[in-house]
Amino acid sequence: MRKEIAKTLDHFTDDFFVFAIRRMTSVKRYNTTAFIREQNIAEHHGNVTFMAMIISDYFNQIGIKNDTEKVMRLAIMHDLAEVVSSDLPHHAKYDYGKISEELRKALTELEKYSMIEILERLKNKELEKKYYQQFAEEKDKKTLESKIVKLADYLDVVVYGSIEYSLGNKQLGIESRNARKKFNALLNDVLNMAMVK
Repeated sequence: MRKEIAKTLDHFTDDFFVFAIRRMTSVKRYNTTAFIREQNIAEHHGNVTFMAMIISDYFNQIGIKNDTEKVMRLAIMHDLAEVVSSDLPHHAKYDYGKISEELRKALTELEKYSMIEILERLKNKELEKKYYQQFAEEKDKKTLESKIVKLADYLDVVVYGSIEYSLGNKQLGIESRNARKKFNALLNDVLNMAMVK
């Protein structure tokens, strides 16, 4: 049994972890925007997971019951497909009308395919299924836990924009303001869901 466990963990390390971590630290966010200090998707994942945990715990504290472990799992999965599909610029996904709409549809399919490709490297059907379901739930944005992750995702843009601004970069100000507006709209949605006055 010990040899089998060691062999499985070696496989995870030699294939899955090396593949995922190398790519997560290589894919840059905001790749068409000038920035002073770049951010990769591994850093973004860490930030989002940390913020999602705090939001989740705070919501639980004030009576908006949610599953914090699930929130953190969804946060970890939320942009994992980008290790294959990369991080496409926000303006490409939203600023060009019908073309952007078609791009978003294609990107959704690419993310599904990418996730399957990534998870197949585990060579563990049970874990592949579990993680794909978490990925799908996060993308669906229907559960409270997935909405908490999206709140944290927006906040990471706000925080990153604030840091860049403090360093002298004014370029990310628009994205940061847009993320703040989206955060506020989603927060209202969550509070309405929870019937908080």
